[in-house]
Amino acid sequence: NSVINIRIPNWMDAKVIKWNFDDQEIESELKKNKEFTLYSYSQADVDPIVMYKNEPSASKTRPHIITIPESYTHKGKERRLMQETSDLYNWYHSLVKQLDDQPEELKSLVNELTAGITDDKEKIKNIYYWVQDNIRYVAFENGIMGFQPETCQQVYGNKYGDCKGMANLTKNMLTLAGYDARLTWLGTSDIPYDYSMPSLQVDNHMICTVLLDGEYYYLDATEKYSDLNAYAYRIEGKDVMIEDGEDFLIKKIPVTDLSNNRESYTFSFGIDDDVLHGQAIVEVAGNRKTWLYNVLNSYKGSAQNEVLNSYLSNSDKNIFVDFGANKIDLQRDGDFECEYKITIDNQVTKLADELYLSLEFDQTYKSSSIPEDRTRPLTLRQRYYISAETELKLPENATVSYIPEPVKVVNDKYEFLLSYEKKESSIYYEKYIKIKSPILEVDEFEAWNKAIQSISDFYSDQLIFQLD
Repeated sequence: NSVINIRIPNWMDAKVIKWNFDDQEIESELKKNKEFTLYSYSQADVDPIVMYKNEPSASKTRPHIITIPESYTHKGKERRLMQETSDLYNWYHSLVKQLDDQPEELKSLVNELTAGITDDKEKIKNIYYWVQDNIRYVAFENGIMGFQPETCQQVYGNKYGDCKGMANLTKNMLTLAGYDARLTWLGTSDIPYDYSMPSLQVDNHMICTVLLDGEYYYLDATEKYSDLNAYAYRIEGKDVMIEDGEDFLIKKIPVTDLSNNRESYTFSFGIDDDVLHGQAIVEVAGNRKTWLYNVLNSYKGSAQNEVLNSYLSNSDKNIFVDFGANKIDLQRDGDFECEYKITIDNQVTKLADELYLSLEFDQTYKSSSIPEDRTRPLTLRQRYYISAETELKLPENATVSYIPEPVKVVNDKYEFLLSYEKKESSIYYEKYIKIKSPILEVDEFEAWNKAIQSISDFYSDQLIFQLD
């Protein structure tokens, strides 16, 4: 049995909000007396809490209670606390006004980063990327530091800071450069609330917003290697509170098109001595590119090539990747693109006068079925788009005798499109996988597992060629 009692003294006005109570057998009771109001919540025969891997945050899925103190009366005078969104902003703003920022210490650095540049976006990029590259993210939640930023000169001198300190440094540097930069509060994707609820639980993150030519650019310096127009999944679509002097603005971070968070491959193969030999191009964009750059930049020199080699070969000992003289270019702006040669052993089987082979190499999501006994939602982490377009030139003495049936699964949450097609003297394989909404509810598991089974069967099937 579980019982939660909340006693609110009569000298305080407070709001009690029930969250995720739907479909829960929770008894509620309200009692008042001369000293306090009692809110009581009880539940019988409560199942033990089981934590599953890749479960969405508890605030999104589990029942809980939020209390918001709105005002209190002391010596006959009412004192306002959190009644409206403006009260939340006023408290945040009061903490910012207490800062003793000394941006003049940053002036020579800002001048150096913007010298000789006339394009405003390029100036903003140089400052934003400098903070990403030179300030290490270290989180502080010691007392008021969980809410109040450090001064810009402290973060600059320490070369580390939390999200608030990094945002404040970015703001002050951009302001020195002549731009309208503002501190911005928000809650990441783990938090289900918005600013209609004036509570400290609404947000857990701070970034910097710069206004340029009527456009809003949201700069999260904690996202290393993220470019100016890329937003991490954890902040996409989230409401933000932007400082506006004594007032504030509520805006929403754009949700980028799924194609901006993609990983795409183009292969061209031939068969020689029962081995696949070919050329490949990989393009990586958005959040996927940011993740890849974080991995690669943790290595130096030849080790960086080795890591990329392992990534592109899926750590498969039968796949050999050769960049040749191509230099890995980790330019932050634009997509990552790399051309390479690829050889695959043990992918072609010859039996008598037949060849068996598959043009699927990494078997994306093959082992992603959900156990039947799982009783909690599952998150696939982020929106994602992977594509592979492959051409196989047929041997002169080969004719196609069998092509696997295509797979087509399309719904609001995900898409799996896999197919082979013969055109003239080549076989073309196309794979398109989209994760459009990454949280799967329990009643969606069965459909997901059926989709995974269908693509697993497809991956296991093979093309068959008849040899003359």
